Amino acid sequence: MPRTIFPWNASRLASVRRRLRPPRFLQVTKIAVAVAIAWTLSPFLPGDAQELRYYAPLGALLSMHPTLMRSLRSALQTLAGLTVGIVLAGAVLLLSEPSVWTISLVTGLGSLIGGMRWLGVGGEHVPLTAFFVLIIGGPEADNYSAGYFAQVCLGIVVGLLVDLLILPPLAVGTAVE
Repeated sequence: MPRTIFPWNASRLASVRRRLRPPRFLQVTKIAVAVAIAWTLSPFLPGDAQELRYYAPLGALLSMHPTLMRSLRSALQTLAGLTVGIVLAGAVLLLSEPSVWTISLVTGLGSLIGGMRWLGVGGEHVPLTAFFVLIIGGPEADNYSAGYFAQVCLGIVVGLLVDLLILPPLAVGTAVE
C-alpha cells in the first residue's frame, strides 16, 4: 500500500471543511479586522497608554465571540476581572512593595476571587492583571494600570463595533437540517 505525504483521512478532511465554513471564516476575519483596527488606533490614546499599545489588540481578541450578546457579556466580564485585579494589586501596593510573598499572595487571592461565577471569563484576568500590575507596573503601578485598562477598553470597544457592524448571516440552512 503506497504511503502518502499527508496522512489525511476522510474524517480529518471533513473536520477541516467544517472549520472553514462561511460562519467560522467570517468570525476569523472579523477577529483579524478588529485586531488590526485596535492596533492602528492604539497610539492615539493619551499619556502612558501609548507605551502599552499591545493591549488594545488583546482587548479586541478577548471580546470577539460568534454572537454580539456573547461578545458583550464577555467584554463586561473581562472589564470586571481587570478592575478587580487592579484593585487587588493596588491594595497590596498600599500596604507593601512587590516581593515574592506579595506576588504569591496576590496571585493566590486573585485566583480564588477569579473563580467566582459572576466573573465568568473575566475571572481568568483577575490574577493575571494583579500580577502584571505588581511586576510590570511596580513603582508606576497607577500609570501602568490606567494605560493597561485604557488600551484593553479600546480593543474591546473596537471588537464590539466590528461585531455589531459585520453581522453573521442567519443560519437558516442549519435550522432546516
